[in-house]
Amino acid sequence: MFGTQWYSNRRFVDLPRQWSYAPGQVAILAYITEPESELLKSKTADESTGPQGITFYGTVAGPNVNVGELVNYAPLYWLSELDHPMTRLTYLTVEQIQIIEAADLHNSNIGSEHHYGPQNIPSYNGSGGGDGNTSGETSSQSGIGNPAESDPFSSSGGIPGDIGGYSTIGGFEPGSTPAEVAAGMCLASAYANPPVAAIGGGDSGGGYDGGPGTGVPFFPTIGPNSGVYSGSLSSLGNMVAMALGTGEYQVKILTAGVAAQGSFEVGQTVPITTWANLTPAGRAPFPTAQLAPYSVGYIREYWQDPAGATFGANSAIPALTGVFPDPFTNFGGAPITDRPGNFVAYADLQMQRLSGSNSWDNAHFMNVFNQALGWVLTSNDYLAALQNAQSNTLSNFGSANYRDFVSQGFDKYQQGLALRKALINVGTMVQVIPEGFFGTPNAVAKFLVDIGLGSVGSLSEKLYTAGVNFDDIYNPGYVNPITNILNTITNQADLVVIQDVVESTIPKIFSPMAYTSIEIASGLTNDSAFPNFAAFGRDIFQRAPGLSSLTGVSLVALIDSVQTDITANVEAITGNVTVGNSVPLLSQSIIDSLRTYLPLGAGNGPVSILNVIGTGSGYLLDGIRAVNLAISQLYATDYGPQIRDILTEISRFQSAYALTEEEVKAAASFTPVPAPGVAADGSFIPGGPNYWQTKVEAKKTQYLNLLSAIAADPTGEIPTIVAQINENWLWCCRTLYYEMLNYNRANFTVTAFNDNSQYLSFVSSLPSYGADPQNIGTDYLLYGICLPNEAGDTVKAVLGQGKTNQILGENGVLVKNII
Repeated sequence: MFGTQWYSNRRFVDLPRQWSYAPGQVAILAYITEPESELLKSKTADESTGPQGITFYGTVAGPNVNVGELVNYAPLYWLSELDHPMTRLTYLTVEQIQIIEAADLHNSNIGSEHHYGPQNIPSYNGSGGGDGNTSGETSSQSGIGNPAESDPFSSSGGIPGDIGGYSTIGGFEPGSTPAEVAAGMCLASAYANPPVAAIGGGDSGGGYDGGPGTGVPFFPTIGPNSGVYSGSLSSLGNMVAMALGTGEYQVKILTAGVAAQGSFEVGQTVPITTWANLTPAGRAPFPTAQLAPYSVGYIREYWQDPAGATFGANSAIPALTGVFPDPFTNFGGAPITDRPGNFVAYADLQMQRLSGSNSWDNAHFMNVFNQALGWVLTSNDYLAALQNAQSNTLSNFGSANYRDFVSQGFDKYQQGLALRKALINVGTMVQVIPEGFFGTPNAVAKFLVDIGLGSVGSLSEKLYTAGVNFDDIYNPGYVNPITNILNTITNQADLVVIQDVVESTIPKIFSPMAYTSIEIASGLTNDSAFPNFAAFGRDIFQRAPGLSSLTGVSLVALIDSVQTDITANVEAITGNVTVGNSVPLLSQSIIDSLRTYLPLGAGNGPVSILNVIGTGSGYLLDGIRAVNLAISQLYATDYGPQIRDILTEISRFQSAYALTEEEVKAAASFTPVPAPGVAADGSFIPGGPNYWQTKVEAKKTQYLNLLSAIAADPTGEIPTIVAQINENWLWCCRTLYYEMLNYNRANFTVTAFNDNSQYLSFVSSLPSYGADPQNIGTDYLLYGICLPNEAGDTVKAVLGQGKTNQILGENGVLVKNII
């Protein structure tokens, strides 16, 4: 048969081939068309459902049991040929089968010729294949895989969309050995990535999931202009990229065993190339394995490492195949080269990481959420500190080195002996330091008057005569007259009184001006970092404006207590690079090393919880919708059908599926260049590309050239459309890249709960998560993952009230009502 089959994206797992709808009565799974459905409805008034909602025309009476084997990945809808009517899975009684066979509505002699659809399920459409299981899916382990049941990104098809399919080759049975796998590697591409329909295109949206109660017709209608494929253009491209993927497959160990390369446990997954090359270890039991999905997600199963799906990455419009551009840039404009592959698969992976698998696990979610919350809050403190280290130098803090920086500048006060000795000797004069003018003649005069010594040497009278306004005594214009006045007080009896009251012990005091001189006050040569007390006073006032030392003795004790033992190793962390006339707080190498443990975001600034585990909240949807909108606009141009047709042909050629006898003959007579041969040692030498491979490569080149031409087209809205696709796709890829990178850096360890207190604690914290006072996105994440049901809507209300109460409270509103 040279034709094209199509499968809907709605599939079923563990569906019984036969089902007991009443005691002693069995219904059989089959594919029927709409006319046959209407025929059966005319014969019975009852329409109900069997297992997993499959339609059944009759009355169901318990107990109901499954009979016989279960089938997997059976599509809800199936087309045996493009021009044949659509069929739908239905449970039929023996009597109903006899009615359909007798009617033979499609004139295909179904009464005597048996036809089968996917998974060897009988089909009463006809022409799908005769006896011997020659049509559709010929193996119980067919290659159609498990595609999406829905598209979480877009109701209009989005990135994944529908899955179309050809009939595929063989299966990979449980318990296979490495040798059997090596022999069967030819089936890998068909098995791992479902091939797409022969005629793609259309912009009518995603897969058909209609039926009773959905408002959608029981049997889908596919428009004549869109071909069979009814998904979005980007969905078609993404599936082609997966079909061309080169990512590694993996196997799961079924029975434990030992090989020369080591031991293997049940459930362990290993790359298929590793397992296929195992060699026996003597008489030890050899492990057996089964091909296993790389990931089982919400959207679909992924049978290969998504990093290998790169077709279109280097094209002018990478979004059309749903892959990360190669290369793309980070927020700083530098190229990113460590994240190739399938955007859809990685987004799916992030959703699984949030919930634990492709189904929701509350315990896993709360565990990951709490760890992500703690990591983000702690990391943001570090990120702010590193930004501070990058934007400031030591000189910004008034320091020349780390000794000065760490000691808050007090290390300078420990230099030499003169300053500390002088401070001890000036007694209570240090009490004027908080006024900011310690060591100036003005401060000395004011302090002496304040403590009742204004009459000594007629100080107050001389100040008044000189015109000094005592309320403005720190006026710089008074420095000289006050200096002259203090120099006139030289009587030794007066100086003794001053020293007694001030509690000072200056060894050789000739006038109160001695309180301004480090050298005179100490009786030593000035070996300090300051020329006089006024310079010291200005410096310490900047560092300690609230200093409360009562005497010089207590101040020196404080200075001596400051740790200033900063070694050369500590000074070296600033690096050798100077910034202006100073050095940075940290060397760039240290900053870069620290950042490897911290999340990454725009400008290396603080991040939100969305930047770690946020895909499930839907925060990427705006960007994805913008991409889809622009792609639908591109499809509406003359370029749309051209892109669709090329992608469809790539898919068909990749599957080596001939549509005509001529193609079959051309493929059979094709001689690769160079031709395959046999080496002298008898080993096989593969030749060049075969017929289908050359076809694929030619179409891939045609596709890239077409996209380049589109991107260079200056006419009409084309430049705007291309820019909207590429700019929004870059944002989506860049954002998802950082989220995945941050999740990996967080290195979460998910453990089991010991008790239910974790649930209670989480629920009681919901209002604060809704308020999100740290602005890290807890409100957005939790709101986005709530289901539209009673529980989900209640959580939304609690989150919303938490946010509202915070806003109202900050504006003086008394909050009374709390859920």
